Amino acid sequence: MSKPSTKIFYSSSSSSQDRSSKLESLLRDEGYLPGNTLGSGAYAKVKEACHTKEKTMVALKIIDLIKAPENLMNKFLPRELDALRHIDHPNVIRMISSLQFSTQHLVIVTELAENGDLLDYINKHRRLSEDRSLDIFIDFINGMKYLHGRDIVHRDLKCENLLLDKNNKLMIADLGFVTREMGRLSTYCGSIAYVSPEVLRKQPYYGKPADVWSMGVILYAMLYGKLPFKESDLVSKGAKVMTGIDYTTRHLLSEYTILFLRQLLVYDPDGRLTVNQMLSHQWIVLKKVNQTSISSSESNGPNSEESLYLSRNRKPGSQ
Repeated sequence: MSKPSTKIFYSSSSSSQDRSSKLESLLRDEGYLPGNTLGSGAYAKVKEACHTKEKTMVALKIIDLIKAPENLMNKFLPRELDALRHIDHPNVIRMISSLQFSTQHLVIVTELAENGDLLDYINKHRRLSEDRSLDIFIDFINGMKYLHGRDIVHRDLKCENLLLDKNNKLMIADLGFVTREMGRLSTYCGSIAYVSPEVLRKQPYYGKPADVWSMGVILYAMLYGKLPFKESDLVSKGAKVMTGIDYTTRHLLSEYTILFLRQLLVYDPDGRLTVNQMLSHQWIVLKKVNQTSISSSESNGPNSEESLYLSRNRKPGSQ
């Protein structure tokens, strides 16, 4: 597979309106017709677009390089681009190309996730059945196995960063905090509700088990329709909150499902499953054997007094 390179275009435009107009013109010249805005932040937005040359729909991540913080420009953005150029797996978002408009905008072109992110999908169904959760989570494991097998750790896994294509195939996205694990790490990044206890305590940590903890939080969200911890409790009480996870539910979950979840959300990072061990766990193996059996339907959700829609977490930053 050829590695996508960044095409650079130069311009002397200075005003914000001028820059936006020039950017639109550049994108059209390259065959991209921007459409709806899918999401936006302080210095970036994501738009869907039609690639007229290929007659396909793509996603454009447009980064305002003038507004972007220095650590993003010098550290995290180069890592993300390097990772995207070298990654090739169906369960990790694929970069098609990148375009830099002078020193003002960088546009990362990726495949489009037509069904949005996992957070929206969970909120739509209130919670997911075991079978549906399993299908999605196996995709998740396979993508993480690919990354961890190359000593790449994500460090910002959360429902918002897992995308679903038109067939609900999961794709891991937002690789802004990826790094190669060459020992313990000391950059404390990620969204508070998803980070591992050791990251929350700001202790040197290994990235792979920290990713596994985040995977456990995501699986909990799929099965329960809520996160295992309130962000306010984590902020006020710290990591000790993470020792008291409530696995009780009025919805039927199998013994192996709860066991699997417990083995991801282990306080001690040395006790957590690896992604390779996950694929041979009883929950995965038995569910695969029973795939032909009648699947439980998606739940209509808990009663109104229990209803806890997942909320979007603050965009993480390094500390």
